[in-house]
Amino acid sequence: MKTSKQRWMWVTVGVLLGGVLGVFGWTLIQDGADAPPLEVELVASEVRFNGNNPVVRLERGRPVRILVRNQEAGAKPVYHDFAIAGMGVDPTRALAPGESAVVEFTPRKAGTYTYHCPLHPGLMNGKIVVE
Repeated sequence: MKTSKQRWMWVTVGVLLGGVLGVFGWTLIQDGADAPPLEVELVASEVRFNGNNPVVRLERGRPVRILVRNQEAGAKPVYHDFAIAGMGVDPTRALAPGESAVVEFTPRKAGTYTYHCPLHPGLMNGKIVVE
């Protein structure tokens, strides 16, 4: 049977450990939250984003503001939209030539994700790398 002194020692260790883990967890959640939003512009033209569907690199915990612009030219209007798979970010509506939309979010998990235009699968796909 444990003595009263031993029980208090374990309670103290538990409280200290819980405090340390809580502070560490809060730091992970807040990592980058004070930084200004990273601004990224993706221009849809000739059925590509920025010419070659570039890799977009983001910091975990840092807010992001992506401006998506449809800059298609031609006799017939070509619509585009924008979505990110696996990040819980709402897709844009279909954008007519000349229209734009803003997607704002804060990536919480490191990893590689895919952004794409659901209207043009296989042509307008790129990677988002969250570090």
